[in-house]
Amino acid sequence: MIGIEGHTLQKRPFGFQEVAEILAQMNQQGFWSQEIEYVTKQGNSFWGNIAAKEIRIADQVMNLVRITDISDRKRTEAALTKSEEQQRLTLEFTHIGIWDWNLQTNEVIWNDKLYHLLGLDPETSTAKYQLWHDAIHPDDVENVEKAVLQALTTHTNFDAEYRVILPNGEILWLLGKGRGIYDTADQPIRMLGVIIDISDRKLAEQALQDKENFLRSIYDGVGQSIFVVDVVDDDFCYVGFNHTHEELTGLRSNELQGKTPEQVLPLDAAVIIRQHYQNCLAAGTTITYNECLPFKGQETWWMTSLTPLRDESSSIYRIVGSSINITEQQRAQQMLELQAVITRNMAEGICLVRANDGIIVYANPKFEKMFSYDTDELNGLHISIINYADDQAKAEEVNQAIRAAVLEHGEASYEVHNVKKNGTPFWCSATTSVFEHPEYGKVFVAVHQDITEQKQAEKKIKASLKEKEVLLKEIHHRVKNNLGIVSSLLQMQCRRTQDPQASEILRDSQNRIASIALVHEKLYRSADLANIDFSQYIPDLTTHLFDSYNITPNCIKLKIQVNGASLDIETAIPCGLIINELVSNALKYAFTNQSTGEILVSLAQQEHDNLILTVRDNGIGLPQDFNSKNTKTLGIILVQGLVKQLRGKIEINSQQGAEFKITFTKSRA
Repeated sequence: MIGIEGHTLQKRPFGFQEVAEILAQMNQQGFWSQEIEYVTKQGNSFWGNIAAKEIRIADQVMNLVRITDISDRKRTEAALTKSEEQQRLTLEFTHIGIWDWNLQTNEVIWNDKLYHLLGLDPETSTAKYQLWHDAIHPDDVENVEKAVLQALTTHTNFDAEYRVILPNGEILWLLGKGRGIYDTADQPIRMLGVIIDISDRKLAEQALQDKENFLRSIYDGVGQSIFVVDVVDDDFCYVGFNHTHEELTGLRSNELQGKTPEQVLPLDAAVIIRQHYQNCLAAGTTITYNECLPFKGQETWWMTSLTPLRDESSSIYRIVGSSINITEQQRAQQMLELQAVITRNMAEGICLVRANDGIIVYANPKFEKMFSYDTDELNGLHISIINYADDQAKAEEVNQAIRAAVLEHGEASYEVHNVKKNGTPFWCSATTSVFEHPEYGKVFVAVHQDITEQKQAEKKIKASLKEKEVLLKEIHHRVKNNLGIVSSLLQMQCRRTQDPQASEILRDSQNRIASIALVHEKLYRSADLANIDFSQYIPDLTTHLFDSYNITPNCIKLKIQVNGASLDIETAIPCGLIINELVSNALKYAFTNQSTGEILVSLAQQEHDNLILTVRDNGIGLPQDFNSKNTKTLGIILVQGLVKQLRGKIEINSQQGAEFKITFTKSRA
């Protein structure tokens, strides 16, 4: 070190002023001493005590300098200073009061902080045991006294938490700690201790307890499934479930604690759940997803959220999950999707139209294709664009008429003349109803089906039916004419015949033919070619018979009762022949011995298409030996055959004249 200047060893060299002061002190006192921080060759610093004294050697003045390493002492002093400062700050900022209780004199010594903890002024108050005792909350006094006595008796530490009531009524929570000092006879003579204000901690504990109770009430009472999973060595173990989770899944929390997903669920479901937990770890934040899991023997859909919890080292140690059972919503969604698929692919065209302005908001592919529009091209257009306009009605008028009908009845079915994009008109069968849409409000749901081919087919059928109707009328007319020719021939023959019996037979045949011809005449003159109105047929037939037998209505009265019965040709001809035979017989034989009488012809319709034909007269009646089964007269045999043809039955009554009642069923052909 020879040749090294001393100031270069100092961590901070002296300034000119400091050097001047050092020289002045050495001149006055003969020496100088100071503690300085030095730097070693290696760059390390240490504390040294430098002492310098002026000496003279061989008439040469020199400075004797001694440097003593005081690093250990300086570190000790620094640690002591730091400890004292920490203790001071601890007592000041942690609200710690110190007490010393002389058990023999009952005198106590308090530091100022203890006075403040009891709400007292150290300048005006005197430390007393009773003063502290009286400040303790009445509900805590007994426990505190027992704790002090037990500590002194058992030579253990006194440790108690209790409340004190300050003079202003404020309540503080204090923690009392202390230990007894004993004499040689092992008797307690003093007790030293501290009092610490723990009010903030107690408030925090209470707030934490309230929060825990609140969270517990949510955990147990919420209608949402909650579960907790611990992350242990990259594995997942269940901690517990809330009551809702147990109810929804059938799992029991106390039975599954510490178990892995594979120990709880089927393997395929456990693999999926484990992957979700891994995804939560990888994301490091809350994730939400939908999943389908088997619980209570059926597949259920859940919307699940997983939230990771981190420890002090930011490592994820737990996952809290919450699930909502969305099975019904999922099924509803699937039904909506199914309905959407059906709507897109159904044979009918469907469109939604806003009710307030008539704008199309949706058209399925079938509707767009039906009207020759591209996908979504109709959206935003007015619905009247598809209505055909002609000289009789404008497109908007057609739309307004449909709108009014739908709004009045809630739904309307109709046929409408529409037009394609290229101007081609065509017919549709449509049904429109009102629906409340969640996005568009009130809408009209219109279902259209192209019936152009059906309309064309109907037109052809109507034309064909018209042709057949004309042809059928012509046939009936020709049959009637032919029967008229036959009747005329019989009449000519009757006039040429001199035999009365032959003339009668010819006249009867002529009347029978006339009854048949009258049926055909009624058919070709009627608008209904299938049925004959007997309320018109019977008067015409009976009038012809009266004329045929030269009977005047003044002598024989005719009474007709028909309630609008209509018969087809298969029933009308035999029925007309029966009336012809029975009325003819009455006119010929019932009134031979009397100049006046009455004939009743009645046709009444009963239930289930049953008909009753009654022909009655008030004449001389049937012979006493009359037997319908053995009779050989042509008229009665013909009536019986015709009744059989009608699949009916006949009742004959000969009291007060003759009555024939025929019951039969109307043909369903």
